[in-house]
Amino acid sequence: MPQDGEPNLSALIRSILAATLLACASGCAASTESRVRTVFAIPSSSPVDTVTTRTAILRDLPIGTSKDSVLRLLAARGVGRIAHTRSDWYKPDSILVVSVDLDPSRLAIVQAEYGVGFTFDRQQRLKSVQVSMALTGP
Repeated sequence: MPQDGEPNLSALIRSILAATLLACASGCAASTESRVRTVFAIPSSSPVDTVTTRTAILRDLPIGTSKDSVLRLLAARGVGRIAHTRSDWYKPDSILVVSVDLDPSRLAIVQAEYGVGFTFDRQQRLKSVQVSMALTGP
């Protein structure tokens, strides 16, 4: 029990812990957000979510874009070179999944991950783009 004039340490510790957790959670989200912005060229004036991400992708890669053009743009934007980004073929030559993963070295209770599915038709042209976001944590 604090005496007159002494700070209440348990209240102070709780306040510091709450501020630290809040800062860490928002900092970790910003890290994923910054990678999504870089890879998909989302302007800083727009929020990062599934709608704005898909809109930005279709702005640069409209339906009908060749598979080679899609792959060149993703490589130029750093997919696979930027930490915690990768691309994997789900079905060879037909479905490409680009992942922007959380950074496991960052301490956060909740972090976001994004996945983008690029589907190609038989002529190797972009047929559809689907964007999903998942939150990880307890």
